[in-house]
Amino acid sequence: MKRLFTVVALLCATTVSLTAQEITPEWYKSGKSHFKAVEKNTENNFTMSVMATIDGERCDSAFEIGVFCGEECRLSVPFYSSDELFNIVKFYSKLTVGGVTGEMFSFRMYDHRNNVEVAAEKCPVEITFTADKHYGSFNTGLYELAFNNSMTHRMALDIDDATDLPYTGKQYSITADGIACSYTRNAHLDGRYETIVLPFDADITEMKAAGFAFEKYYGFEDNTICFVELADEENLKAGIPYLFRYAGEPNDGRMEIEFTANVQQATGEIATQDGWTGTFKAMDGSAIAGKYILNVKGDKMQKAGSGASLAPYHCYLELPAGTDAASLSVSHRGNTTGINNIQEIDSEEIFDLYGRKLNEIPHNGIIIKNNKKIYIK
Repeated sequence: MKRLFTVVALLCATTVSLTAQEITPEWYKSGKSHFKAVEKNTENNFTMSVMATIDGERCDSAFEIGVFCGEECRLSVPFYSSDELFNIVKFYSKLTVGGVTGEMFSFRMYDHRNNVEVAAEKCPVEITFTADKHYGSFNTGLYELAFNNSMTHRMALDIDDATDLPYTGKQYSITADGIACSYTRNAHLDGRYETIVLPFDADITEMKAAGFAFEKYYGFEDNTICFVELADEENLKAGIPYLFRYAGEPNDGRMEIEFTANVQQATGEIATQDGWTGTFKAMDGSAIAGKYILNVKGDKMQKAGSGASLAPYHCYLELPAGTDAASLSVSHRGNTTGINNIQEIDSEEIFDLYGRKLNEIPHNGIIIKNNKKIYIK
């Protein structure tokens, strides 16, 4: 009897502590619920003590649960936490849902950290209303609302040139730690240019220190596509196509380089600038034929035939319909020097990046004067 009394006392203490120390997320306290619940006056209800997971990863207080009967939201609640019991129950929610016999209830979830609703191929099983029924408890285990095969959220992204991007659109992190992203490239060390486009932002400070140089698109005119070297503080942006090469002592070897990041969002979309774009999926045959891909030297874009192929995370140029050329010239420019006051530039001859003489100083952009590149802000 004494042991039984002790167990009951501990359970009661746990319940009291859970209620007293409950932490409510700020988005809920400020009235920013995404789902708008409709109040229903019903005599009966069922209750649930729940947690939620996305592909097995526990959801935190950034997420909101909506309980739906058809398209009508009956309840909208956050996930709470408790300092004293966090190691036991982590994030949880308590649901009291009113209804009548025969009604079916489904569950949806919204991510307030990234402002997007969770979409998954397999959502939590619908529940048939049963008066006074209870699902889950803090003592025997919380009821799991499992969202599996998520189409919007993930914890990791590991890709290489043999792996197509496993999603379309955007992907969001399940936790505040971000999506652990990694892309591996077996890069040449002979100085040849390569193209690259990533689905996530990547810091390349260490790669620059190791001897790799990166260039971004600058412009296209007169069958010449121009690239300019990234400034020292610039990094790679998600969905933006770039060039890079090893600028150290050339050799015939290769080096496996890894681009890594922890990001809240990863993209499946690629920007296009004057036809300069890229792919997250392997291209061959008719998919790549007629488009222009970079040659080994990096001085020309050559028109691809039906036998060509392009690995994912590489880039190409697509000209407008009606234009045609067997190959296009490529121009590479180094870093530029920034100035704030264009009045400092005198009237000596100035040129654009294509070597054409300019009659006046532009309002912004890059010019060449005395064999030096100057960036006008």
